[in-house]
Amino acid sequence: MPAQPPLLNGIRILDVTKATSGPFGTQILADLGADVVKVEEPPDGVHARDVLDARYRIDDMDSFFACVNRSKRGIGIKLADPAGLDVFYRLVEQADVVVDNHRPGVTAKLRIDHDHLAAVNPRIVTASLSGFGASGPLAKRAGFDITVQAQAGMTVFNQLRDEKGRPKAVDAAIADLLGGMYLAIAVPSAVLRRDRTGFGCHIDLAMYDAVLTWFAGFGVHLLNFGQPSQIGNNVLWGAFNTASRPLVITAHRTSQYERFCTALDRLEWLTDPRFGTPAARADNLDELKVLIDEVLHTRDAEEWMARFDAAGVSYAETLTVEEALAHAHADAREMVVEVTSPRGATIKLIGNPIKVDDVIQHYAAPPQPGEHTIEVLSEWLGLDTAQIAALAETGAVHAAPATGLEARSVS
Repeated sequence: MPAQPPLLNGIRILDVTKATSGPFGTQILADLGADVVKVEEPPDGVHARDVLDARYRIDDMDSFFACVNRSKRGIGIKLADPAGLDVFYRLVEQADVVVDNHRPGVTAKLRIDHDHLAAVNPRIVTASLSGFGASGPLAKRAGFDITVQAQAGMTVFNQLRDEKGRPKAVDAAIADLLGGMYLAIAVPSAVLRRDRTGFGCHIDLAMYDAVLTWFAGFGVHLLNFGQPSQIGNNVLWGAFNTASRPLVITAHRTSQYERFCTALDRLEWLTDPRFGTPAARADNLDELKVLIDEVLHTRDAEEWMARFDAAGVSYAETLTVEEALAHAHADAREMVVEVTSPRGATIKLIGNPIKVDDVIQHYAAPPQPGEHTIEVLSEWLGLDTAQIAALAETGAVHAAPATGLEARSVS
């Protein structure tokens, strides 16, 4: 089958986001083929570009900025300038979606909230992602990843502690990333409905809400039974030590337990009255785990992995993040990718997990401030070089000098 256009090819998105959550969501949309144009304040762009720690500088930008802004085009517009706002409105006329992650109320002050933009383009879809959403008693509170994790219960739930015993957030910025993922689900859904009905809409997303959904079964058990499920404590799964290093094993269902016993060469456990049924195993789980540890300590992890593979046992190595990124499977899945910046620097990034059989995945480096201003204003608005230069002269827009980076095709 010949290669087909990306899934979101032809969808135009104005990205007025900053920090991590919003940019992560729009990066997913860019990976799926949308023409995402990052709108930044001239001349230096959003504050998230600022290098927080010189050790983690990537081509004059902060590493966090680099990891959530690839494959976008960059344009500099001074929204506080009437001429700049007029340019933005003209872009909105040609856009499908406008995304922001300001605190509720900020977009209204900037005159880029849904009401203002829908007056310009009634079919526009707008999406606002904030820490706590546009309604409720916490709506006006600034939301960052660690504060949202704490308010949503994750900081206590994860049981992590710092060196002084204080609750500690998960380092993987799950509130930011979950919010961005829900954004990437909501935006194409709203565009699909708009294309069917002709009506745009506004999407209100909260990182707080996104974190609550992650509790799933744990949360549902609390709501309905007043306590978390005890199932995980009474079934055969978890980390077990081999002669060399731990392996995580799941053998909680009968068929899995049978394969596990086969791999361990302990078929007698299948008929042993202490372990022969799920109920019996639950009652005697501690005793069973002691026996399993004794067997697993007779061989190293590699030998057990070969046996488990042959028997069809569900297991995993206990890897560090560094080891996981360097694993052959991550390489085969193209989950570590490289892009080249306008200055010639090589940037390694985490790849797109969504694999489409007839689409060739392309990546581009995060844009420099105003890198594509001329390109976008020409493509979207039909402005010529002289008209763009006149706008730049007033400070309404910012166009970076040519960098030699090949322009991204958005056909």
